[in-house]
Amino acid sequence: MPETDGRRCVISLESPNGLRWIVPEGSLFPIARGSAGRALSGAKLSNGGWIESVEERVKGVASVSAPVIDAAGDVIAALSISGPLERMSRNPGAKFGAMVSRGARDLSHFVA
Repeated sequence: MPETDGRRCVISLESPNGLRWIVPEGSLFPIARGSAGRALSGAKLSNGGWIESVEERVKGVASVSAPVIDAAGDVIAALSISGPLERMSRNPGAKFGAMVSRGARDLSHFVA
């Protein structure tokens, strides 16, 4: 979720895989970096409604995010998936973009 000085992770679910990337709940990150930050900042999305990041914030980690939009049309959160590059690939949007975008749309309808 966006904050004055960045963006905060409010919910995090851990993968059952042994090798995993964990974003702890409550973590604060820069708003301008990573797929979630760019989704919150209104960066241009793919045609599927998602944005991807490969080793942008952390070496060896990739992510896909989509904005969650309220009834007024404002971006209020981002839904993201991130993980080790070996599992996410260098084109994580192709693998996970549709799922993340669909989840963000569902959340948007719920909060609208």
